[in-house]
Amino acid sequence: MAVRPGETVQAAVDRAPPGAIVRIPPGTYHETVLIEKPLALIGAGYDRTTLVADRSRFRWAGLPRERYVVGAVNVRNTSNVLIAGLTVQGALEGVWVSASRYVTISDCMSCAHDSSGYYLWGSMACTVVRSEGSDCAVGIYQGGSVDIGIVRNVFRRNRGGRVPHLDDDEYPGIGVLMGNLSRGCRVEGNLLTRNTDWGMGVGLGVHEVSTRGNAIRDNPTGVFVGERGVRMRADNVTGNADWGVDAGVEVDAREVWWGAPDGPSGAGPGGGDAVRAPVRVTPWRRSPSRLAPVGPRERPPMAEVATEG
Repeated sequence: MAVRPGETVQAAVDRAPPGAIVRIPPGTYHETVLIEKPLALIGAGYDRTTLVADRSRFRWAGLPRERYVVGAVNVRNTSNVLIAGLTVQGALEGVWVSASRYVTISDCMSCAHDSSGYYLWGSMACTVVRSEGSDCAVGIYQGGSVDIGIVRNVFRRNRGGRVPHLDDDEYPGIGVLMGNLSRGCRVEGNLLTRNTDWGMGVGLGVHEVSTRGNAIRDNPTGVFVGERGVRMRADNVTGNADWGVDAGVEVDAREVWWGAPDGPSGAGPGGGDAVRAPVRVTPWRRSPSRLAPVGPRERPPMAEVATEG
């Protein structure tokens, strides 16, 4: 079923039966969408279908977090949802997922939000793939969640800011941020670049984080780690101004390319990006990993991806 001429996206979602596919024709839609049942919401392509948030519909005061409405698209208390082929703009959170399972966000662009491009809270077995989260406070945040996949995305130019629905908490500019007692997050094949603070951050109480095949570059700090249990493999960590990996706890970062054949600098022996002890780096890669294209296109969305190996 499709959004009818003159109909809002929300009206089409409301009349759709569980399990339906709701297709959004090309155009710009000024509204906030709430999904509370299994369905697929599919645009005509991130470059053809845009949702600009109607901020008057946002609600969070006096509600438990799983009942918030703070995104351009909000998925709450449901399962088996697909969101694909959209650009979302102008929200507190671009796509807000709370207390839900088996949610996939694919081939989307989420930009220019006060907080995160994608925010997954208290959810399980969700995936964000071939999408972009840029020019926000944080590209993607997942908290209190289990088994989250962040695969082949772009998170760039995230610049930090205050988040009103989090009591005006201040975020630094981060590409991928994990916090609040999360467990089991896979970060694979992403480009994390030119964020104003960290490419990726792992907070306290976060366990079982694995990274593979990411390009983490040109941030002040590539990866900040505040909790044990982070395992990095075949990442390219290069050109980060202060630290490639900054950690006060042990990090398993073997088989990583640090930008120099003789390994990382700092606590390492070489001339590549610096690491802080006790990051485990031996053996390191002597040349860059060849990385798969990332982002919401079949081809790399930015020229710099093509330079990775």
